[in-house]
Amino acid sequence: MKEQLLKLQEVFTKAKGVSIELGLVDDLDKINSEVFKKSTSLYNEMLKASNTLKSVSKEYKTLAKKWKEAINVGSKLEKAVKDLGIDMPSESKKTITSLKNFSSAVEQNAKNSEKAATISTPKI
Repeated sequence: MKEQLLKLQEVFTKAKGVSIELGLVDDLDKINSEVFKKSTSLYNEMLKASNTLKSVSKEYKTLAKKWKEAINVGSKLEKAVKDLGIDMPSESKKTITSLKNFSSAVEQNAKNSEKAATISTPKI
């Protein structure tokens, strides 16, 4: 890169009679090196975060399916108990209610983690 900047200096000198201080070339090289190093580090961190979010999203989708399965089993249990004419155990009622109440939160977390993974994917 230094060679290219020296050639650029030569062009400027010939074209406009302007000289470029060699210290500026060194300053540019130093800043470029620092920026590139930090940019690479941040890119790698973003990539790790994106991959983590993709994994979380996949796990949330699996969890959401299991959650729906549990709700369906709970519904079948409610129907079976009703058909038998007996009372549902209070713990089973609480479990089914809890599953239903938190189902939408699990589904929303699955959607949000998928969006976050997409947004956090590095573009460079």
